[in-house]
Amino acid sequence: VLLAMNANVEDRGIKGDCTPLMEAASAGHVEIVSLLIAHGADVNAQSTSGNTPLMYGCAGGHEGAVRVLLEAGANVEDHNENGHTPLMEAASAGHVQVAKILLEHGAGINTHSNEFKESALTLACYKGHLDMVRFLLEAGADQEHKTDEMHTALMEASMDGHVEVARLLLDSGAQ
Repeated sequence: VLLAMNANVEDRGIKGDCTPLMEAASAGHVEIVSLLIAHGADVNAQSTSGNTPLMYGCAGGHEGAVRVLLEAGANVEDHNENGHTPLMEAASAGHVQVAKILLEHGAGINTHSNEFKESALTLACYKGHLDMVRFLLEAGADQEHKTDEMHTALMEASMDGHVEVARLLLDSGAQ
């Protein structure tokens, strides 16, 4: 009804941060994501912190919303203010299936954030997401990449007490 009455699909509400598409992607409402895109919503709009609808969908693990956004032209390599890409958001939250979708659509597995030089792998290790770490290693992630603090993936896992992640990295040849 609202769209039929020419509602603004880019309205950011009182706080002025998120668009309806960002909110729908964050909640995983695939039909609403599709509807908003069909009515001209910007799939690459950014919040005040630089997050895009795709980043919100990835952080929430919403595979359907992520697919719809990518098919509509969402930028798989956009960075937010922390320098995180959609893949980094998925890795940080442990959403392996979303990470697979992103790599299928050309996401750079070894892209790193601007300021802290974090990668999808170092974020997954920091958070202790064993299945994500396994997936990223199998997909070719650089396990010797160093953050701005010179931390490797093994260091991130070790500092935060993630024993199984550290074991996997060591078994994979990490130094």
